[in-house]
Formats: sequence, C-alpha cells, structure tokens
Amino acid sequence: MNSEEINSFWDFERERSKPHNTTLPGQKTPLLIKDIYHRYVAPRLQEARVDWDNKANDRYYLDPTDATHKWEQWQKDKMKNASEFNELEKKAHLSFESCAAACRSLPAKECFSYKYQSGICMTSKAFTLGKPVKQDMKGGRMMSGWDVEKIKAFIQEQGDCHEVHWPKIKEGGRW
Repeated sequence: MNSEEINSFWDFERERSKPHNTTLPGQKTPLLIKDIYHRYVAPRLQEARVDWDNKANDRYYLDPTDATHKWEQWQKDKMKNASEFNELEKKAHLSFESCAAACRSLPAKECFSYKYQSGICMTSKAFTLGKPVKQDMKGGRMMSGWDVEKIKAFIQEQGDCHEVHWPKIKEGGRW
C-alpha cells in the first residue's frame, strides 16, 4: 500500500469502529475480505487500464518460435500445452484484445484478470488491482484488464458471510 492507500484504509477502520458498527459493546465486527472488496476493489475495477500492472502472472501465452523475442525459460514454463488451447487462446499473444478474448473464453477458476505487453499475454486465477507502471518504450506499453462480469458473478456466488470461522491455534500460540 502506498501512503494514500494507508490513510484511506485508516479512515475505513475508524468508520468501522464507531458505535453503530459494533455487535457487542466494546467489540468490533470482524473485518472481512468481502468488506475490503466492496470498499476498495469493486469501485476501481474496469475493463482495461493502460500502463498498469494488475499482477496477472499464472498462465502465459506467447509464441516460443518468435525470433524477435528472447523468451526466458521460466516464461515458457508458465504456458500450458498448446494442444490444450482453445481457438481464442491460440491468438492470445497477438494483442491486448486477443488476450482479453482468451481470458473471457475460460472459466472463472482459470481467468479473472489478464495483462498484455509486447507479444505476451498473462492471465490470473485471481484478481487484484495492482499498480501503475512507467511507460516502457522498449518493451511496449503494459495493459491490464479484468473480466468484470465474471468477477461480479463470483462475488455474488460467495453470498454473505454470517459467521466467521477462526483458525484453531494450539496452546502456547503455535500452530
């Protein structure tokens, strides 16, 4: 978090600790991931952002035979077998739009977000906002995208958390 985000989160915490937000006298309602999503992530989700890194990094789509790029082995290792690609995945490395189409063609458990830069499409099974990046004229501009409809459906599916399940901790505070 940067300093502005820390201040914003502090304000959020103070608002939550006001008397109208307590379940029992002197006890705050536990902060849930869904609370953070609705306050910080949902209002900032958009289809695409230029010069942005949303940290999509689970699966890579690239052309390993492209002589204009020198791909690292770890990048190639993040690819699935090309024989498993659907028709849109085969084109994912061609453009940001193709990368987006490939992500939308996959089930939510395989792709919620994606990013594209200079011949490589990267997808993620998770969704994070990420952060801005400086424009790189050598490597091409980084663009990030989110499958907003898929994310909204996922959040809706989760429903409301009515009871918090705390982890069990062994005596002595050790796991």
